[in-house]
Amino acid sequence: MGSLRRLGAAAVIGGKLGRPGLKYVAFPYDDAEKGMVAMGLTPDLASQLWASLFVAAGFAAMFFALRREAASA
Repeated sequence: MGSLRRLGAAAVIGGKLGRPGLKYVAFPYDDAEKGMVAMGLTPDLASQLWASLFVAAGFAAMFFALRREAASA
């Protein structure tokens, strides 16, 4: 997903949450895992959570791509 699409997604999500100024922020995966561990997750759980999120995001992207393809057929 390109950065403009990410920014647009953040704006839409922010609007729905009542936070119109919500910004998309990119950061290294290692920093995200460190943050999760700092909040109390075990390193294994933080790593597994990231893996699960990537799988879920991949399925969502595939679903929406197939949906767009079906709608344009």
